[in-house]
Amino acid sequence: MKQRYAFTLTLLASLTLSLLGQAQTIIDKSDPEYWSSKSQSPQSVQPVPAQKAVSNTPTKPTTNAAGMARVAAVSSTTFPFSGTNITIYTVPTDVYSLTIEARGAEGGPSSNPTRSPGKGAIIIGTVDVTPGQQLKILVGQTGRNGNGGGGGSFVTDINNNPLVIAGGGGGGSNGLDSDQKHGQVGQNGGTTAMASGGSGGTGGGATNIIGSSGGGGLLTNGANGSLTTAIGGGGKGFINGGLGGDDGSNSSLGGFGGGGAGSNLFTGGGGGGYSGGASGGFRLTSVGSVTGSVGGGGGSYNAGDEQTNIAGANSANGLVVLTVCPLAITSFAAPTPNGLSVQLFGGVLYERERETENINGYQIRRTEINQTGAFLINQSGPYLIRATGANGCVLRVRGIAP
Repeated sequence: MKQRYAFTLTLLASLTLSLLGQAQTIIDKSDPEYWSSKSQSPQSVQPVPAQKAVSNTPTKPTTNAAGMARVAAVSSTTFPFSGTNITIYTVPTDVYSLTIEARGAEGGPSSNPTRSPGKGAIIIGTVDVTPGQQLKILVGQTGRNGNGGGGGSFVTDINNNPLVIAGGGGGGSNGLDSDQKHGQVGQNGGTTAMASGGSGGTGGGATNIIGSSGGGGLLTNGANGSLTTAIGGGGKGFINGGLGGDDGSNSSLGGFGGGGAGSNLFTGGGGGGYSGGASGGFRLTSVGSVTGSVGGGGGSYNAGDEQTNIAGANSANGLVVLTVCPLAITSFAAPTPNGLSVQLFGGVLYERERETENINGYQIRRTEINQTGAFLINQSGPYLIRATGANGCVLRVRGIAP
Protein backbone atom coordinates (compact mmCIF):
# COMPACT_ATOMS: atom_id res chain seq x y z
CA MET A 1 0.00 0.00 0.00
CA LYS A 2 1.53 3.33 -1.09
CA GLN A 3 2.31 5.66 1.78
CA ARG A 4 1.14 9.27 1.40
CA TYR A 5 3.09 12.27 2.59
CA ALA A 6 1.87 15.77 3.23
CA PHE A 7 3.08 19.08 4.47
CA THR A 8 1.70 22.50 5.22
CA LEU A 9 3.30 25.88 4.68
CA THR A 10 1.67 29.02 5.97
CA LEU A 11 3.00 32.55 5.45
CA LEU A 12 1.42 35.03 7.82
CA ALA A 13 3.28 37.20 10.30
CA SER A 14 5.75 34.33 10.49
CA LEU A 15 6.52 31.22 8.43
CA THR A 16 5.55 27.75 9.66
CA LEU A 17 6.64 24.63 7.80
CA SER A 18 5.63 21.07 8.67
CA LEU A 19 7.28 18.50 6.41
CA LEU A 20 6.77 14.73 6.50
CA GLY A 21 8.50 13.20 3.51
CA GLN A 22 10.19 13.96 0.20
CA ALA A 23 7.69 16.36 -1.36
CA GLN A 24 8.82 19.93 -0.71
CA THR A 25 7.21 23.32 -1.28
CA ILE A 26 9.19 26.39 -0.27
CA ILE A 27 9.16 30.15 -0.56
CA ASP A 28 12.65 31.06 -1.70
CA LYS A 29 13.53 34.57 -0.47
CA SER A 30 16.87 34.47 -2.28
CA ASP A 31 15.08 34.29 -5.62
CA PRO A 32 14.89 37.74 -7.29
CA GLU A 33 11.32 36.91 -8.31
CA TYR A 34 10.26 36.06 -4.74
CA TRP A 35 7.96 39.03 -4.22
CA SER A 36 6.57 41.60 -6.60
CA SER A 37 3.80 44.17 -6.64
CA LYS A 38 1.32 45.04 -9.35
CA SER A 39 0.21 48.13 -7.44
CA GLN A 40 2.26 50.42 -9.71
CA SER A 41 2.60 50.21 -13.46
CA PRO A 42 6.18 50.54 -14.73
CA GLN A 43 4.82 52.13 -17.89
CA SER A 44 2.96 54.93 -16.13
CA VAL A 45 4.76 57.20 -13.67
CA GLN A 46 2.43 59.93 -12.51
CA PRO A 47 3.42 62.95 -10.40
CA VAL A 48 2.61 62.58 -6.72
CA PRO A 49 1.47 65.69 -4.83
CA ALA A 50 4.13 66.72 -2.34
CA GLN A 51 2.15 69.04 -0.10
CA LYS A 52 1.52 66.65 2.75
CA ALA A 53 2.61 63.21 3.89
CA VAL A 54 -0.10 60.57 3.48
CA SER A 55 0.09 57.47 5.66
CA ASN A 56 -2.35 54.59 5.35
CA THR A 57 -1.38 51.83 7.76
CA PRO A 58 -2.28 48.42 6.32
CA THR A 59 -4.87 46.35 8.16
CA LYS A 60 -3.62 43.10 9.64
CA PRO A 61 -5.14 40.14 7.75
CA THR A 62 -8.25 38.82 9.48
CA THR A 63 -9.45 35.22 9.34
CA ASN A 64 -12.76 33.68 8.39
CA ALA A 65 -14.55 30.81 10.11
CA ALA A 66 -12.30 28.27 8.38
CA GLY A 67 -9.18 30.01 9.64
CA MET A 68 -8.12 31.25 6.20
CA ALA A 69 -6.26 34.54 6.07
CA ARG A 70 -7.88 37.41 4.21
CA VAL A 71 -5.59 39.71 2.29
CA ALA A 72 -5.01 43.22 3.61
CA ALA A 73 -5.39 46.20 1.30
CA VAL A 74 -2.50 47.83 -0.54
CA SER A 75 -1.52 51.14 1.08
CA SER A 76 1.08 53.84 0.52
CA THR A 77 3.00 56.36 2.60
CA THR A 78 4.32 59.48 0.86
CA PHE A 79 7.34 61.39 2.15
CA PRO A 80 7.81 64.86 0.61
CA PHE A 81 10.81 67.02 1.42
CA SER A 82 10.15 68.49 4.86
CA GLY A 83 13.53 69.50 6.23
CA THR A 84 17.07 68.32 6.72
CA ASN A 85 16.32 65.15 8.62
CA ILE A 86 16.57 61.41 8.01
CA THR A 87 13.34 59.56 8.83
CA ILE A 88 13.18 56.07 10.35
CA TYR A 89 10.39 53.92 8.89
CA THR A 90 9.23 50.66 10.50
CA VAL A 91 7.80 47.95 8.23
CA PRO A 92 4.22 47.14 9.32
CA THR A 93 3.01 43.79 10.63
CA ASP A 94 2.39 41.10 7.97
CA VAL A 95 4.31 42.99 5.26
CA TYR A 96 7.05 41.13 3.40
CA SER A 97 7.11 43.16 0.18
CA LEU A 98 7.69 46.90 -0.24
CA THR A 99 7.60 48.94 -3.45
CA ILE A 100 9.85 51.99 -3.16
CA GLU A 101 9.61 55.01 -5.44
CA ALA A 102 12.37 57.61 -5.00
CA ARG A 103 12.64 60.89 -6.91
CA GLY A 104 15.83 62.96 -6.85
CA ALA A 105 15.62 66.75 -6.57
CA GLU A 106 16.25 69.20 -9.41
CA GLY A 107 19.41 71.33 -9.39
CA GLY A 108 19.21 75.08 -8.88
CA PRO A 109 19.28 77.60 -11.78
CA SER A 110 22.13 79.97 -12.59
CA SER A 111 21.54 83.71 -12.06
CA ASN A 112 22.12 83.96 -15.84
CA PRO A 113 20.21 80.81 -16.79
CA THR A 114 21.53 80.10 -20.26
CA ARG A 115 21.64 76.39 -19.38
CA SER A 116 18.86 74.96 -17.26
CA PRO A 117 19.66 72.75 -14.26
CA GLY A 118 19.40 68.98 -14.40
CA LYS A 119 16.26 67.20 -13.21
CA GLY A 120 16.20 64.36 -10.69
CA ALA A 121 15.95 60.67 -11.55
CA ILE A 122 12.88 58.55 -10.77
CA ILE A 123 13.75 55.07 -9.48
CA ILE A 124 11.18 52.39 -8.53
CA GLY A 125 11.78 48.87 -7.26
CA THR A 126 10.14 46.19 -5.10
CA VAL A 127 12.28 44.77 -2.29
CA ASP A 128 11.98 42.02 0.32
CA VAL A 129 11.40 43.23 3.86
CA THR A 130 10.34 41.74 7.19
CA PRO A 131 7.76 43.04 9.68
CA GLY A 132 9.39 45.36 12.20
CA GLN A 133 12.43 46.03 10.01
CA GLN A 134 13.64 49.65 10.16
CA LEU A 135 14.59 51.66 7.08
CA LYS A 136 16.20 55.10 6.67
CA ILE A 137 14.62 57.69 4.36
CA LEU A 138 16.20 60.94 3.14
CA VAL A 139 14.23 63.11 0.70
CA GLY A 140 16.27 65.36 -1.58
CA GLN A 141 16.00 69.15 -1.76
CA THR A 142 16.49 71.30 -4.84
CA GLY A 143 19.57 73.55 -5.13
CA ARG A 144 19.05 76.74 -3.10
CA ASN A 145 19.59 80.45 -3.77
CA GLY A 146 21.39 79.74 -7.02
CA ASN A 147 22.87 76.88 -9.00
CA GLY A 148 23.72 74.35 -6.31
CA GLY A 149 23.21 70.69 -7.11
CA GLY A 150 19.95 68.94 -6.26
CA GLY A 151 19.92 66.40 -3.45
CA GLY A 152 19.43 62.70 -4.03
CA SER A 153 16.59 60.77 -2.36
CA PHE A 154 17.72 57.70 -0.39
CA VAL A 155 16.09 54.61 1.11
CA THR A 156 18.47 52.26 2.93
CA ASP A 157 18.26 49.67 5.65
CA ILE A 158 19.22 50.66 9.18
CA ASN A 159 22.86 49.77 8.46
CA ASN A 160 23.03 52.12 5.43
CA ASN A 161 22.88 49.33 2.86
CA PRO A 162 21.17 50.90 -0.18
CA LEU A 163 17.75 49.73 -1.36
CA VAL A 164 16.57 52.46 -3.76
CA ILE A 165 18.38 55.77 -4.39
CA ALA A 166 17.47 58.43 -6.98
CA GLY A 167 20.15 60.89 -8.08
CA GLY A 168 19.60 64.65 -7.98
CA GLY A 169 20.20 66.99 -10.92
CA GLY A 170 23.28 69.17 -11.39
CA GLY A 171 23.12 72.96 -11.07
CA GLY A 172 22.59 75.16 -14.15
CA SER A 173 25.12 77.51 -15.73
CA ASN A 174 25.63 80.36 -18.19
CA GLY A 175 27.62 78.28 -20.68
CA LEU A 176 28.39 74.66 -21.44
CA ASP A 177 25.55 72.15 -21.25
CA SER A 178 25.68 68.37 -20.81
CA ASP A 179 23.22 65.50 -21.07
CA GLN A 180 24.79 64.16 -17.87
CA LYS A 181 23.44 67.06 -15.83
CA HIS A 182 20.33 65.01 -14.99
CA GLY A 183 19.99 62.44 -12.22
CA GLN A 184 21.42 59.27 -13.75
CA VAL A 185 19.87 55.79 -13.93
CA GLY A 186 23.28 54.16 -13.58
CA GLN A 187 25.24 54.07 -10.35
CA ASN A 188 27.99 56.49 -11.40
CA GLY A 189 27.60 60.23 -11.04
CA GLY A 190 27.37 62.40 -14.15
CA THR A 191 30.67 63.64 -15.61
CA THR A 192 31.19 67.18 -16.92
CA ALA A 193 33.78 68.79 -19.18
CA MET A 194 35.60 69.89 -16.03
CA ALA A 195 35.52 66.91 -13.61
CA SER A 196 34.50 63.27 -13.15
CA GLY A 197 31.48 61.92 -11.32
CA GLY A 198 31.84 59.59 -8.36
CA SER A 199 31.56 55.80 -8.54
CA GLY A 200 30.86 52.98 -6.11
CA GLY A 201 29.06 55.29 -3.68
CA THR A 202 31.72 58.02 -3.53
CA GLY A 203 31.28 61.77 -3.95
CA GLY A 204 31.75 63.62 -7.24
CA GLY A 205 34.96 65.34 -8.26
CA ALA A 206 35.64 69.07 -8.68
CA THR A 207 37.84 71.10 -10.97
CA ASN A 208 40.82 73.10 -9.73
CA ILE A 209 40.05 75.94 -12.14
CA ILE A 210 37.68 78.18 -10.19
CA GLY A 211 35.04 75.49 -9.95
CA SER A 212 31.97 74.70 -7.95
CA SER A 213 31.76 71.52 -5.83
CA GLY A 214 30.92 67.87 -6.36
CA GLY A 215 27.80 66.13 -5.10
CA GLY A 216 27.89 63.77 -2.13
CA GLY A 217 27.51 60.01 -2.53
CA LEU A 218 26.25 57.31 -0.21
CA LEU A 219 29.64 56.85 1.46
CA THR A 220 31.77 60.00 0.99
CA ASN A 221 31.45 63.75 0.52
CA GLY A 222 31.80 65.52 -2.80
CA ALA A 223 35.05 67.32 -3.55
CA ASN A 224 35.35 71.01 -2.66
CA GLY A 225 35.60 73.62 -5.40
CA SER A 226 38.93 75.34 -5.92
CA LEU A 227 37.81 78.50 -4.12
CA THR A 228 36.48 76.72 -1.08
CA THR A 229 35.81 79.82 0.99
CA ALA A 230 34.04 81.75 -1.74
CA ILE A 231 32.60 79.07 -3.99
CA GLY A 232 31.83 76.24 -1.73
CA GLY A 233 32.03 72.83 -0.17
CA GLY A 234 31.14 69.47 -1.56
CA GLY A 235 27.80 67.92 -0.68
CA LYS A 236 27.95 65.62 2.33
CA GLY A 237 27.66 61.86 1.92
CA PHE A 238 24.52 60.10 3.15
CA ILE A 239 26.33 58.38 6.00
CA ASN A 240 27.71 61.80 6.99
CA GLY A 241 24.25 63.36 7.28
CA GLY A 242 23.59 64.33 3.64
CA LEU A 243 23.71 68.13 4.04
CA GLY A 244 24.09 70.22 0.91
CA GLY A 245 27.36 71.99 0.15
CA ASP A 246 27.84 75.52 1.51
CA ASP A 247 29.28 78.15 -0.82
CA GLY A 248 30.35 80.40 2.05
CA SER A 249 28.14 83.32 1.01
CA ASN A 250 24.64 81.79 1.10
CA SER A 251 24.23 82.52 -2.61
CA SER A 252 24.38 79.04 -4.18
CA LEU A 253 23.82 76.22 -1.71
CA GLY A 254 23.53 72.56 -2.54
CA GLY A 255 20.26 70.82 -1.71
CA PHE A 256 19.85 68.40 1.20
CA GLY A 257 20.75 64.95 -0.04
CA GLY A 258 24.35 65.75 -0.94
CA GLY A 259 23.93 68.51 -3.51
CA GLY A 260 27.24 70.33 -4.18
CA ALA A 261 27.51 74.12 -3.87
CA GLY A 262 27.53 76.17 -7.09
CA SER A 263 29.02 79.54 -8.01
CA ASN A 264 25.66 81.23 -8.69
CA LEU A 265 26.50 82.60 -12.15
CA PHE A 266 28.94 80.37 -13.96
CA THR A 267 29.33 76.83 -12.64
CA GLY A 268 26.73 74.41 -11.30
CA GLY A 269 27.21 72.13 -8.32
CA GLY A 270 27.06 68.37 -8.70
CA GLY A 271 23.91 66.47 -7.78
CA GLY A 272 23.80 64.13 -4.79
CA GLY A 273 23.00 60.44 -5.14
CA TYR A 274 24.39 56.93 -4.76
CA SER A 275 27.54 58.37 -6.35
CA GLY A 276 27.89 62.16 -6.52
CA GLY A 277 27.79 64.21 -9.71
CA ALA A 278 30.85 66.18 -10.85
CA SER A 279 31.14 69.92 -10.39
CA GLY A 280 30.97 72.39 -13.21
CA GLY A 281 33.89 74.75 -13.87
CA PHE A 282 35.18 77.69 -15.87
CA ARG A 283 36.63 77.60 -19.36
CA LEU A 284 38.11 80.27 -21.63
CA THR A 285 36.45 80.49 -25.03
CA SER A 286 38.25 81.01 -28.34
CA VAL A 287 37.55 84.75 -28.13
CA GLY A 288 38.95 85.07 -24.62
CA SER A 289 35.71 85.26 -22.67
CA VAL A 290 34.89 83.03 -19.70
CA THR A 291 32.10 80.51 -19.70
CA GLY A 292 30.95 78.03 -17.08
CA SER A 293 29.34 74.60 -17.24
CA VAL A 294 26.48 72.74 -15.62
CA GLY A 295 27.10 70.28 -12.81
CA GLY A 296 26.73 66.52 -13.27
CA GLY A 297 23.71 64.64 -11.97
CA GLY A 298 23.95 62.16 -9.10
CA GLY A 299 24.01 58.41 -9.69
CA SER A 300 21.15 56.10 -8.69
CA TYR A 301 20.79 52.61 -7.22
CA ASN A 302 18.04 49.99 -7.43
CA ALA A 303 18.19 46.74 -5.46
CA GLY A 304 14.57 45.84 -6.24
CA ASP A 305 12.63 43.75 -8.72
CA GLU A 306 9.89 45.09 -11.04
CA GLN A 307 12.16 48.05 -11.78
CA THR A 308 11.42 51.40 -13.38
CA ASN A 309 14.44 53.70 -13.84
CA ILE A 310 14.07 57.10 -15.54
CA ALA A 311 16.82 59.71 -15.86
CA GLY A 312 16.06 63.43 -15.52
CA ALA A 313 12.31 63.17 -14.93
CA ASN A 314 11.60 64.99 -11.65
CA SER A 315 11.35 68.75 -11.15
CA ALA A 316 11.66 70.68 -7.85
CA ASN A 317 12.17 68.81 -4.57
CA GLY A 318 12.50 65.07 -4.28
CA LEU A 319 9.96 62.56 -3.02
CA VAL A 320 9.78 59.03 -1.59
CA VAL A 321 6.68 56.81 -1.76
CA LEU A 322 6.49 53.44 0.03
CA THR A 323 3.75 51.01 -1.04
CA VAL A 324 3.09 47.89 1.03
CA CYS A 325 1.49 44.85 -0.55
CA PRO A 326 0.49 42.30 2.09
CA LEU A 327 -0.39 38.77 0.93
CA ALA A 328 -0.92 35.55 2.90
CA ILE A 329 -0.88 32.24 1.03
CA THR A 330 -1.46 28.77 2.47
CA SER A 331 -0.14 25.76 0.52
CA PHE A 332 -0.68 22.01 0.81
CA ALA A 333 1.12 19.32 -1.21
CA ALA A 334 1.08 15.51 -1.29
CA PRO A 335 2.46 12.85 -3.64
CA THR A 336 -0.11 10.79 -5.59
CA PRO A 337 0.31 7.91 -8.04
CA ASN A 338 0.01 10.44 -10.89
CA GLY A 339 2.36 13.13 -9.52
CA LEU A 340 2.57 15.80 -6.85
CA SER A 341 -0.78 17.35 -5.94
CA VAL A 342 -0.43 21.01 -4.90
CA GLN A 343 -3.25 23.13 -3.50
CA LEU A 344 -2.90 26.85 -2.70
CA PHE A 345 -5.35 29.10 -0.85
CA GLY A 346 -5.57 32.84 -0.27
CA GLY A 347 -5.29 34.14 -3.84
CA VAL A 348 -7.75 34.87 -6.64
CA LEU A 349 -5.62 33.70 -9.57
CA TYR A 350 -2.84 31.14 -9.87
CA GLU A 351 -0.34 30.63 -12.70
CA ARG A 352 2.12 27.80 -13.01
CA GLU A 353 5.08 28.27 -15.30
CA ARG A 354 5.59 24.95 -17.04
CA GLU A 355 8.76 23.54 -18.51
CA THR A 356 10.04 24.86 -21.83
CA GLU A 357 9.21 22.56 -24.72
CA ASN A 358 10.82 22.28 -28.15
CA ILE A 359 8.01 22.32 -30.70
CA ASN A 360 9.08 22.28 -34.34
CA GLY A 361 12.35 23.97 -33.45
CA TYR A 362 10.77 26.68 -31.28
CA GLN A 363 11.26 26.95 -27.53
CA ILE A 364 7.77 27.29 -26.06
CA ARG A 365 7.10 27.97 -22.36
CA ARG A 366 3.68 26.78 -21.29
CA THR A 367 1.65 28.47 -18.54
CA GLU A 368 -1.16 26.75 -16.65
CA ILE A 369 -3.70 29.21 -15.18
CA ASN A 370 -6.66 28.61 -12.89
CA GLN A 371 -8.65 30.19 -10.08
CA THR A 372 -8.82 27.11 -7.86
CA GLY A 373 -5.15 26.90 -6.88
CA ALA A 374 -5.09 23.15 -7.63
CA PHE A 375 -2.19 21.75 -9.69
CA LEU A 376 -0.96 18.25 -10.53
CA ILE A 377 2.77 18.27 -11.16
CA ASN A 378 3.72 15.06 -12.96
CA GLN A 379 7.40 15.74 -13.56
CA SER A 380 10.10 15.66 -10.91
CA GLY A 381 12.19 18.73 -10.23
CA PRO A 382 11.55 22.39 -9.37
CA TYR A 383 8.30 24.19 -10.08
CA LEU A 384 6.98 27.76 -9.78
CA ILE A 385 3.43 28.95 -9.07
CA ARG A 386 2.46 32.64 -9.02
CA ALA A 387 -0.39 33.45 -6.64
CA THR A 388 -2.15 36.80 -7.14
CA GLY A 389 -4.15 38.25 -4.26
CA ALA A 390 -7.33 40.28 -4.41
CA ASN A 391 -5.22 43.40 -3.78
CA GLY A 392 -3.09 42.78 -6.88
CA CYS A 393 -0.04 41.59 -4.93
CA VAL A 394 1.85 38.60 -6.27
CA LEU A 395 3.64 35.87 -4.31
CA ARG A 396 5.83 33.36 -6.16
CA VAL A 397 5.78 29.94 -4.50
CA ARG A 398 8.58 27.59 -5.53
CA GLY A 399 8.82 23.90 -4.78
CA ILE A 400 10.55 20.66 -5.73
CA ALA A 401 8.51 17.71 -6.88
CA PRO A 402 9.97 14.25 -5.98
